[in-house]
Amino acid sequence: MKKNFIIFSFLIMGGCATTPDDYSNEYHEKAKNIILYNIKDKTKHKFEIIKYIKSNSCNSKSLNRFSGDWEEAKLLLRLEAASINADAVVDVKCWTNPVDMVSNCWASKRCEGNAVKIITP
Repeated sequence: MKKNFIIFSFLIMGGCATTPDDYSNEYHEKAKNIILYNIKDKTKHKFEIIKYIKSNSCNSKSLNRFSGDWEEAKLLLRLEAASINADAVVDVKCWTNPVDMVSNCWASKRCEGNAVKIITP
């Protein structure tokens, strides 16, 4: 019983959403230049996919953390891309995830996409 409680506690703590404060100032500066291309957008650039990335906002600006924030979800996606030296994120899609028990949020905002390196001719 005690073992199950400890495992459950680690899962809950480990599932908490990342916040913008978890990233360095360097990544915040890099993130300002990262463009998000929606799944329907076409880019004229050729690119190489680095990694599939995702974000989860449970609104770190709020103490209650009842719902996510779209701008924070997009910022977190840019910050994640910056942390792996991507130039952009393509095929971005975002949605509301109702009752998110992992991040203890009633309606988290999530985004995902492919972090890419733009290939210059």
